[in-house]
Amino acid sequence: MTDPRFFKSAGPFTLAALAEMTGAELVGDAGADRVIVDLAALDTAGPSDLSFLENRRYLPSFRVCRAGACLVTPEFAGQAPQGVTLLVTPRPRRNFARVAQAFFPAAPDVSGVHPLASVDPTASLGERVSVGPGATIAAGAEIGAGSEIGANAVIGAA
Repeated sequence: MTDPRFFKSAGPFTLAALAEMTGAELVGDAGADRVIVDLAALDTAGPSDLSFLENRRYLPSFRVCRAGACLVTPEFAGQAPQGVTLLVTPRPRRNFARVAQAFFPAAPDVSGVHPLASVDPTASLGERVSVGPGATIAAGAEIGAGSEIGANAVIGAA
């Protein structure tokens, strides 16, 4: 299960939506309207999770997985445990990445210094830096481009 403290989910998605975004063939007893809530590894996935199998090395985990759905190559589709709906595709890993991008899209740019932050005038902030409320950036500190400084963080000089 993905940690919601770090990743904001845009899901859930139906199996029909996942099949459409990946071009995979939906195989199994579950209806196309079944909902998938999260992504997980084969050995930790539960009934509301999507996983994937592309490498035969993970077949033992696949054979006993409890995922609600799994992206899988046609080669391994016949070895799925009962109850796992399959999204059959020649490129499961690539399509899992595509689904992951849909579930967890890039956060919008929220760069800037919060009004309650304190940044010394001699500190250097790169482009697209975000400084949260209560954060303190000391004299001479150098913050690289795209960095996110969380609330109440304290950054000293380099």
